[in-house]
Parts: sequence; structure tokens; C-alpha cells
Amino acid sequence: MFHSYVHIQECANVAGKLAGSYELNEKEIEILLLAVWFYFSGIKDNPKQYRLGSLKVAQEFLENKNYDEESTSAVLNLLREEPSSTSSLKSQLLHDSLVSFKGRKRFFRKMELLRVEREMLFNKTYTDHDWANIVYRKLIDCTFFTDAAKQEYQKRKTKNKSKTRGRINKANKYTSRIKTGKEYG
Repeated sequence: MFHSYVHIQECANVAGKLAGSYELNEKEIEILLLAVWFYFSGIKDNPKQYRLGSLKVAQEFLENKNYDEESTSAVLNLLREEPSSTSSLKSQLLHDSLVSFKGRKRFFRKMELLRVEREMLFNKTYTDHDWANIVYRKLIDCTFFTDAAKQEYQKRKTKNKSKTRGRINKANKYTSRIKTGKEYG
């Protein structure tokens, strides 16, 4: 539902756009885009440890396509790398493209798709209150590493965080009314 072809295509478009702000050569951009396309490919088989599955899918695909060994290794290393403020620029671009939806207008629609996906994958139901807290935590924990992503997505991410805070307060009031018996339907 959330980790769909359309979502990954959007992430790839963002990665290409962000990469254009830096002096990456054609091969580096190709490696970045391949990493984006493969990043969530293992989610269906093992949603809790999808990155391991994604590595396997990427390696098998690239080897079957006779992609050169050095570039295959670069894609796999990029998929393995944990993004941080000190990681490689490509790792930061990969991360920023994958979390860019948190700084976009359609964020809440995307999060509802993620909610449905998680409920299906993990056979779990989230209350509005619980989900609003999960969404807020995702926004709080999200950091854009590249200046290009900060410039493009930080302002909207801040707005999304504020709106989520309002949703949490609304859910808290509703939960309190239910618990105190002051829910009038």
C-alpha cells in the first residue's frame, strides 16, 4: 500500500532532483537511483528486516543483468550504509530521498497508506491516538542530511509536525471523553 511502485518512483525522482544539486557523475547517480529502487524490495518477504531481503534481491537482479561487479558492489554498499551526518553524500541523498515525503503536502495521505500497510503486514490495529503518536515520532526522528533536502523539505516537515501535534491533542481529548464517560455520540 505505502511501499508501492508509485512511492518508490517518487523517491527516485526526488533522488535525481537532489543529486542535481551536487557534482555527481553519471555513474554515481545511476548507483544512487538503483539503490533507491531496490531499497524496499525485500519488504514483502520480511517486513521487519527488509533491508537484508533487499540486498539479496538487488544482488541477484544485478548479477543476472551482468551489471559490472564494481557498480554492483557500490549499490550493495550504499544499501548497507547507515545514513548519518558523516556518511557518504550518496548515502545522505538516498536517505533524504526516501524520507522526503515527510516534508511534502501529501504526507498525511501517505501515512494513512503506511498505516493500512502496517496493519496488514503485522496483523495489528492502531487507534487514532496511537497512530498519531507514531507519526509524530517519525517526524521527530527524521533528519534531512543534505542542504538541498533541508531547503526543499524542512519547512513543510515542520508544518506537518505541528499539524500532527494537533491531531494528537484531538485524539487525547476524544480518548479522555471515552474514558470518563462523557462521550455523547
